[in-house]
Amino acid sequence: MRDRLASRLLRPDALRVGMSYTPSRDDAAYERFELSVAGLEAAEESRVAQRVKRAPGVREVRPDAAAGAVTLVAEGEVAVGDAEWILETAGYPVE
Repeated sequence: MRDRLASRLLRPDALRVGMSYTPSRDDAAYERFELSVAGLEAAEESRVAQRVKRAPGVREVRPDAAAGAVTLVAEGEVAVGDAEWILETAGYPVE
């Protein structure tokens, strides 16, 4: 699954940013993904977080403008795809 996600998120038209993935453990109910985005500004953190949080399957969102990243806890690939779409339509390319 991680390889499928990585290949889907690595597109030549996206800016060079990264994604990390931590599989669920026995003590964690959901998988954790960190999506790095280009151009996340402090003033936009709350708006972006609220839009991503409404995506089905997303359980937790932590935007960090200083790091240019959005960390989310999600139920899997579909939720990450939805979050990626929301970020990209808001003008934040994801790789």
